[in-house]
Amino acid sequence: MEKHYQEELLNTLVAFATRQRLLTPMQVLLDIVMPVGFLASQVVLFVRPFTPYGRWRDYATVLSDEEGWIVLQNLVKRQEC
Repeated sequence: MEKHYQEELLNTLVAFATRQRLLTPMQVLLDIVMPVGFLASQVVLFVRPFTPYGRWRDYATVLSDEEGWIVLQNLVKRQEC
């Protein structure tokens, strides 16, 4: 998956969380998950086959890498400012 598409997908996720006023809970969740980012990535890899094809599978693919979690946290922090 292209890096540009990954960031666009994560931006969409952050925008949705912002519209639903879930940005703060998302930040708290990311603060909890980040110390065990590798394990979170492994959980997403395990769950990925059970996700429907399309956008959900793309989210799972992006978050199956620890770098995806870091990019997501940076986007959320940037949005909060």
